[in-house]
Amino acid sequence: MQEDSARIGNAIKRLEKALNKASLALGKNAELNAMLKEIYDLASEIEQISETNPAVSNSLQKALEERCIVDLYVKFENALTELKSTAKSFEEQAIKASLFLENYRNARTYNFADENASREFVSSLYELFGIETAYLKPEMVGLSDFTAIAKELKLQEEGANTIKVPITQIPALIGKLQKSALAKNFRLENELVKIVFRQPNVLFVEADSSKIKRLDRLCKTLGGSY
Repeated sequence: MQEDSARIGNAIKRLEKALNKASLALGKNAELNAMLKEIYDLASEIEQISETNPAVSNSLQKALEERCIVDLYVKFENALTELKSTAKSFEEQAIKASLFLENYRNARTYNFADENASREFVSSLYELFGIETAYLKPEMVGLSDFTAIAKELKLQEEGANTIKVPITQIPALIGKLQKSALAKNFRLENELVKIVFRQPNVLFVEADSSKIKRLDRLCKTLGGSY
């Protein structure tokens, strides 16, 4: 048991290093996209000129031969095909690794088309897990910004920077916060789920992996993404 724990720890360290290296390499993808676009755009431009003006045929032939363009293109095309083949060869392993690691996900950022969908997501989330109470806590703005809304909705303050919110009051609370332009940088949490409003329609949720999987499905039913 102890030996396996040590092996797992060592493997995870090596995986972290490999992921960082791979992410750095793949981060150059935008550069590769730009190069591919330039190659195909230039090839298209040359083709268009040659079709529009057949008189350039001889000079085109000579220029292509002088710079070995055909051979260079074949070399480039072979390298690109090999890259595609390499990526495809790891497809099954990639899916398997993703499915395995997703079993340990305990947080996700959910994006919705508008604040109405995000509000419905939160209400449905609490109903889904049978949660009756959440606690409102500001992330960056002071509690005073929320006090007036809390008093209006007759919500109970519990210590510094914390307001107790019955789940039945969640839609009204979020609606009030949205109308007062405060529907971001605050969190609703309890012992099961923590929800941080990054924007009115962008929610960062922390929960155990089984709940995250269910929330993924809920998000999709509401037209959201993650």
